[in-house]
Amino acid sequence: MTPTIDTIAALAATRMIDLTTTGHRTGQPRTVEIWWFHVDGRFIITGTPGRRDWYANVLRNPEVEITTPIGSFAARAVPVTEVDSRRAVFIDPAANWYSSQTELDLLIETAPMVEIHLNLDRQTTRSGGSVPIFTEQNRHTRSLFSPAIHPQAPVTETPGPPSCRRPPTPPPDSRDARCCP
Repeated sequence: MTPTIDTIAALAATRMIDLTTTGHRTGQPRTVEIWWFHVDGRFIITGTPGRRDWYANVLRNPEVEITTPIGSFAARAVPVTEVDSRRAVFIDPAANWYSSQTELDLLIETAPMVEIHLNLDRQTTRSGGSVPIFTEQNRHTRSLFSPAIHPQAPVTETPGPPSCRRPPTPPPDSRDARCCP
């Protein structure tokens, strides 16, 4: 099954994801909410220079899970080491926040960066099973951002700490004081 252009476009339009790695010391799943970018047809996760647990984990075990509004997918995280590729990410308008945090040359030289190779043929579930993803055959039956893309897909919670995601259209003055501003 080949993923549809709609699936790729929906994933590319998503900024915030959950990245689940395997702890390099504990062997336990570790989830972090993080930004990703779609630059030159590649899905990229990066950060500012410094030690990052998620990066240490993927260096030890590159098999990860990416959770997005359209589902969770098995993936492989591959470090991006080529200077021109790293520069292309940091000068892309989508990633301009990083260049406002430190010098471009320092980002290119020292920031953690991985390319995510998604297995879009199958979604993963918390129990380790898999379900079919959004396809041409079922594209009119479910919303692209539905938690369950396939009618028989189980709805599962993302492992890890609760996030500060708000509902798509919160009522006025209904912010949760414990959540992000």
